[in-house]
Amino acid sequence: MILTFQMINEIKKLLKYTNKGFLKKITLYFRKEGGIQILKNLKWGFINKAIFILGGFTIGVWVTRYLGPEKVGIMSYTLVLIKIFVPIQNLSGETFCVKDSIHKPKQRKKILKACFIINIFTSLFCFISLNLLSFFVVEETWIQWILALISLKFPLAIIKQPLKISYLSEKREEIPFKIKTIGQISDRIFSLILLLKKASLQFFLFGQLIREIIETIASICFSKKQAIISLWKEKTDWLLIKKYLLLSSPPFLTALIMGFNNQIDKLMVKNMIDFASVGFYEKGSHLTLLLLFFPELIRQSTSPNLFKSQKNPENYLPKMQKLYTSCFWFGLSFLTLFPFSHFIFKTLYGEAFLPSATVFQISLFLLPIRSVKRIWNSWKINELRLKEDFLFGITSLITNLLLNLLLIPSFGIEGAMFATLISQSLFLFFPIIFKKERITGKMFIMALNPFNLLKSNKELFAHLKKYKY
Repeated sequence: MILTFQMINEIKKLLKYTNKGFLKKITLYFRKEGGIQILKNLKWGFINKAIFILGGFTIGVWVTRYLGPEKVGIMSYTLVLIKIFVPIQNLSGETFCVKDSIHKPKQRKKILKACFIINIFTSLFCFISLNLLSFFVVEETWIQWILALISLKFPLAIIKQPLKISYLSEKREEIPFKIKTIGQISDRIFSLILLLKKASLQFFLFGQLIREIIETIASICFSKKQAIISLWKEKTDWLLIKKYLLLSSPPFLTALIMGFNNQIDKLMVKNMIDFASVGFYEKGSHLTLLLLFFPELIRQSTSPNLFKSQKNPENYLPKMQKLYTSCFWFGLSFLTLFPFSHFIFKTLYGEAFLPSATVFQISLFLLPIRSVKRIWNSWKINELRLKEDFLFGITSLITNLLLNLLLIPSFGIEGAMFATLISQSLFLFFPIIFKKERITGKMFIMALNPFNLLKSNKELFAHLKKYKY
């Protein structure tokens, strides 16, 4: 009832402002808050996600129909082993390096060199670990050989990742989006050629490596002349590397844990049921991930602007609150697809993939939770509060593992998705356990009211300033 009255008051205010040059005020506010740069980022981010989604609903659907449930399951199982290490590859002290590069522009080259050295170790770690995991876990020899070839994508990140950080620190945030767009287009063209040639499953798996090669080439082309050579010539600051290694160690372990946690359900479905069930589970959860890119796009586009306002709590906290609110409601809006799930899967993938519809229905409830959680993760890293993030990773992994063991035998792939839903929701209880998390708890509650997006920074800060952060 209180929430309803608040909404009515906000509507009244909105109508009142409309008569006082509301659009002019919005335009001035948008420019002041770095809105032009956010729009620029959103433009390229939207193009990238549009290609990803359109490709998923066209060529992706064609590939799924062509391969069928069992081969899709084999393909998903193979790629799962790679995805376990992707969060580690993407880490490499990236957040800390970008943050320091923005605040300390004179030391940018030293920071990039430090990131470059760290990235060599993380990429080699991923390359060696994937091949060892493949040798001990995978029974099929041909999958082991394919994984050995695809694992070459990790050494390529030695070049690509430092360049990405360079673009972000130079406030050229649209460049990584452009590179991803080129990678998406090349991946779809490669899949289309394979479909027309009626190629076997093995060739479809090589798309990951082809895409990584093209993205690396694009990264070099977008970089300034001699950018990579200048990194090598720059003097190595080992104290700075030590600092980033110490800062990155907790998120490194958390990323490894979360990598296993996000993929363990598919591994357990394969071992406890069969490859076809992995295919059903993959399609049901993958469609949800396509939708998650919309809230993720908002988060990525606003992150650099958020970093800049960190030293000013009166701007920083309200911006964070608005990010929570917008992403939560964006994720929640997709629940409208729930009653149409079976129709969607029958139309897209055919009757063979109808078991995926139930998985999709359950996973829709994950969208608002995952949207908020990704902002929470950014908040933890930005505030160097990594203990809670690590604790959540361990708790979520153990919970997910136990629930999968309990629910998969009785409920099959639906049980695996319920396990994921419960384990991913545990972070919502952290404000109750940790006093320092009370401010995030307040933000979670305030995110339930969409009209907080219309409030001024001053009004939002008045609600948040009494909480320590």
